[in-house]
Amino acid sequence: MSNILTLQHVKKTFSNGGEDLHVLEDINLEIAGQSTVVLTGDSGSGKSTLLNLIAGLDHLTSGEVRVKEYEIQNLSEVELTHYRMFTIGLVFQFHYLLKDFTAIENVMLPAYIAGKKRDKALSLAKDLLKQVRLENRMDHYTGQLSGGERQRVAVARALINQPDIILADEPTGNLDEDNSRVVEDMLFSLVEQYGKTLLLVTHDRSLRSRGTYHFHLEKGVLKEE
Repeated sequence: MSNILTLQHVKKTFSNGGEDLHVLEDINLEIAGQSTVVLTGDSGSGKSTLLNLIAGLDHLTSGEVRVKEYEIQNLSEVELTHYRMFTIGLVFQFHYLLKDFTAIENVMLPAYIAGKKRDKALSLAKDLLKQVRLENRMDHYTGQLSGGERQRVAVARALINQPDIILADEPTGNLDEDNSRVVEDMLFSLVEQYGKTLLLVTHDRSLRSRGTYHFHLEKGVLKEE
C-alpha cells in the first residue's frame, strides 16, 4: 500500500532568548495507509511538536511534510483549514469539548461546519456515539460526563468527517488506568474498523506492541524500534 504520510529531513527550531532550541533533528518517516503507528518519547522529546507539524498547527523550520497529496509546508490558511477538516482527525490529551454543548452536539459540529445537513450530521454523530458506547449519554453536557466519557466523545468527534488519518496526542494522559484502557481499545478498534491510519503519541511505552510500527523520539532524534 502506498504511503499516506511522508516526512523528509524535518527540522524544528525555536528561538529562546537569543538561543536556538533544536527540538526536532532531521526527521525522516514513511507511513503506509491503514497502519497504526505508536510514537513514544519522554516529556519534552518533541512528540507533540512533531504531531503539530503534521497537523499544520505549527510551521517547519526546514524539510517537507506530505500527507496524501498535501505538501503541508506549502498550504495557505484556507487550504490548511480544508486539510484539517477532511484529511485528519485530532484527539488531544485534553478533550476540548464545548461545555455548553451536549455530547451529540459536540460530535456533530465538525460535520455541520463541513457542510453536512443537520439531520445527516446528527445521524452520523449518533452512530459514532453508539460505537463508543455512549448511546445513553448523548444528551448530557460536558460537565455531566466523566473524564473517560469526555475522551470517548472526543474520539467520536475526530472520526465524524471520515478523515484518512487520526492524530492522537497523549489521548489517555489525563485518565486513570481503567479508563485509559477503555479509550485505547476503542481508538484502536475504530481505526481498524473504519480503515484509518493512526499516529498515536504517548509516553507510555507499554503501548508499543499495539502499533504496526513503533518509533521512539529522544532529544529530537527519531528511531524505529
